Amino acid sequence: MFSDHLRLVMLMPFLLRHSLGVSHIKNSKLVSLQIRLTDSTNLRPRTPLPLQIINTVINCWVAVSKASRLSFSFSFEFTEQKYEELEKALKVEHIILLKVINNI
Repeated sequence: MFSDHLRLVMLMPFLLRHSLGVSHIKNSKLVSLQIRLTDSTNLRPRTPLPLQIINTVINCWVAVSKASRLSFSFSFEFTEQKYEELEKALKVEHIILLKVINNI
């Protein structure tokens, strides 16, 4: 049985996909996210479109949801495969959270 908070974390990507739009984010935050998410690895830096920023925020919630599910699963036996899956999910969560969340 999941707690209510964990259920909300798992449902949040669905809710965000159906209700979050560009108009719901402050322009200053949108610009800040665009700067942080600009792909500067290419010779020509690519600035993401506002819809791509929304998708990145939703993907962030998906990564948190997957890591939470694996972390708080109620199976009492963790196999080597489950540890590797959890490690992979936590690495993905770490990378995307560093991109999306600002420390200011």
